Amino acid sequence: RTQPHAPNRRRPLLGLAMFCCANNEANTGTVQATVVAEPEPVPMSQAPAPEEGSTPAAKEIASQAAEPASASPPATELQLTFKKADGTHVVVEFRSKPLGIDFYKQSPVSVKRAHPGGLAERLGVQTGWILAKVGDESVVDKQLSDVQSLLKSAAGSLVAEAQ
Repeated sequence: RTQPHAPNRRRPLLGLAMFCCANNEANTGTVQATVVAEPEPVPMSQAPAPEEGSTPAAKEIASQAAEPASASPPATELQLTFKKADGTHVVVEFRSKPLGIDFYKQSPVSVKRAHPGGLAERLGVQTGWILAKVGDESVVDKQLSDVQSLLKSAAGSLVAEAQ
């Protein structure tokens, strides 16, 4: 597969750039996380080698351009910490996406439901649990939009669950 880059030039597509978006349905009072993938273009050719007699700076720039760009690998896990009704905290580790959780659209953010058969349900997430942390970052006093952005970013870096 290719994607136009410049007139009369085409580049192959390698890898996938993952991101997650939140579905804010006004009448339901929930936030549903949905993960989508977009191809990420990768250049076909590298910079030409410096000509003989080039300055050392030109050689350094050409050598850096010839090295393949290292894409950051997807995150291997996402830890969500929840506060249960009895006041205890539980950490749930997600290793893939989609997470399979619907949250209420209010602060503090709490679980409206775990999707039947979804990852969250399989990991034991329960309705009513309050989201306390995303990774190491506390979300207890954050605005709803900030929590949504953080979840979107963190979940978007996970690998897609094998079907």
